[in-house]
Amino acid sequence: AWRGGAGRHRRAKPCGAMLLNMPGGMPFGAEDPAAFCTRAAAIQKVVSGNVSVVCPPVLWLAPRTLHLRASRAGLPEDLPHVPLWWSGGAWRELVTSEVPHAHAPASYAPRRFEPPWRSGGGGFVRLAECPPWEDTGPGEETFREGGPAVLRVLGLLLACPDGKSLWARPAVGGAWRRFPAELPATALRKTDAFEIAGGDRYFLFLRGPAASSGTGSGALDIVVVFDVTRNDWLQPVPPTRPTAASNVGEPPVRWRPVDGTAMRSPVQLWVHAWVLESSPEYVLLMSPVSRDGVQRGVDDVHSALHFIGYGGEVVSHHFACRAANLTLQRYDEVMLFVKDPHEHLPVNEAACLDDNWHPSDVRVAGWLLDVNDLSVPPLIAILPDAILKSAQLPKWSLVVARGAVQELVENSRLEQDNAQRLYLLEDGATLRLWATRRVDDMFNAVFENHTFDGRRLVRSALEFAPMRESELEVGVAGGAWLLWSPDLRHAARLARAGPAGGRLAYWRCSVHFLDRPAPLRTMRPSAQAAAVQVMPVRSGLCATSAGASPAQLLARPGQFGWEACWTPRGNACNGDVVTGLPSFPKLRIEEGGFHNPEDFWQQPLSRDAVLLPPISPFY
Repeated sequence: AWRGGAGRHRRAKPCGAMLLNMPGGMPFGAEDPAAFCTRAAAIQKVVSGNVSVVCPPVLWLAPRTLHLRASRAGLPEDLPHVPLWWSGGAWRELVTSEVPHAHAPASYAPRRFEPPWRSGGGGFVRLAECPPWEDTGPGEETFREGGPAVLRVLGLLLACPDGKSLWARPAVGGAWRRFPAELPATALRKTDAFEIAGGDRYFLFLRGPAASSGTGSGALDIVVVFDVTRNDWLQPVPPTRPTAASNVGEPPVRWRPVDGTAMRSPVQLWVHAWVLESSPEYVLLMSPVSRDGVQRGVDDVHSALHFIGYGGEVVSHHFACRAANLTLQRYDEVMLFVKDPHEHLPVNEAACLDDNWHPSDVRVAGWLLDVNDLSVPPLIAILPDAILKSAQLPKWSLVVARGAVQELVENSRLEQDNAQRLYLLEDGATLRLWATRRVDDMFNAVFENHTFDGRRLVRSALEFAPMRESELEVGVAGGAWLLWSPDLRHAARLARAGPAGGRLAYWRCSVHFLDRPAPLRTMRPSAQAAAVQVMPVRSGLCATSAGASPAQLLARPGQFGWEACWTPRGNACNGDVVTGLPSFPKLRIEEGGFHNPEDFWQQPLSRDAVLLPPISPFY
């Protein structure tokens, strides 16, 4: 390259010489992940932003402080071996001269922290006491001097005279309405409110007297909803819809009815939930539910995720896992829910006798959600068969990281693809890494599988493939490490024991990228659904584990692949109804009549065959 200047031509410094003379050196000579990423970013800056520099993923092993065991002396146990990190197709030691190998460097070990929204910036509104001239009592009672006060939050008035009964009414007009059920002893002054639908509805988060004074203490809250326009209490969130998938070639499996389905009211007007994330535009909740999507107590064996938007959107998803055994990992564009390895053990012989679990749950390692559209059901990550069939109990860890994995790309044009992938660490006597395809290309994809037996809808799952030269023998039992990456913002998990038992705690490492996580949003007012069968698809449409050829799979447009999922009221309130998926639309032929002499096919209003009226009276 030549540049002009001062009446002569001078040769510019070549790009290769600039890279070799970098002050920090080349990335592969770095001693830790932070230096590797810093040098790779410097190369990208030199090359300019028009050309993408191929960079391998950067991962490291962080101590499992979420389940850190303490010795009898009260001190943390030593790590089983030297902390390691992975980049450039090789494992490297992550140890400095100041830190012994028994303890990991502080910058690469997860530490607890409080998210900013817990300190008052999460969109919650605190209650304020009304002036004396607005103290009018609920019903026939009148608040006299020295009695319980009336609190106000924007356009809503609240009162709790005896600590158990909750009263509410609009700030302008309307009579007092009592909550139809008695609630546990709550501290009304510690209640937070979230306004949606332009001030027409208010979500109230009731906390007990033991809750801290700060917003969002992490404990299990009682969530209720009051509609100002109707002047009535409403159901906070609908029951979630479980998806019990069957194995390939087997008939669909339905859930058995839950014992003791009698509820205290026709519609449950409150729900116990933890606040995962909040902002002035939305609130993200997680609540324990039964296998049919209805909450019956705080010890339910399944979990539900609820997104509540400012515009009135309520999106719910069902996870077949206990809330105490789930770990939320927050990234910029995705959210990953990781299941504990001991939740569904493949060697459990009595698993077939438990109605709360399905045989396909053993293969599920986690669920991946798209932050840009939470209405689409999460993608399922399937464990490799090598881990499930191993003689030892499986132990793994998941993380999402960006970077090019050229050995897993079948097309040469994708060798420079730095998109995010899902990585799995097989933790045991031998460490091994697994990776999936890129995770941002098939969130909304639904395919049609055409065979001689007919047509069915198929959705791809995330399947892992082993990474080349990633096996490393350490000779110790696994379970002491978490796989971490710079893309991971923070991890959230419920504390199991101690003073903080049952509370939500947040963990993060000091080393991470400078990007900001994207806010949650949804393109639909409710969750989407489809009668699809989940199949692991490798490399898009190249091959499937079910033996389908590329010619048998046709991509469907996004607007035709999903449909709105509204749970019928009887499905959640009637204990005699059998719920579950898959629920395929049923067509039946109707004979012609006087106005329509030709026979025609009619589709019932309900999607579940068990919700249709019996046909015995017609015979």
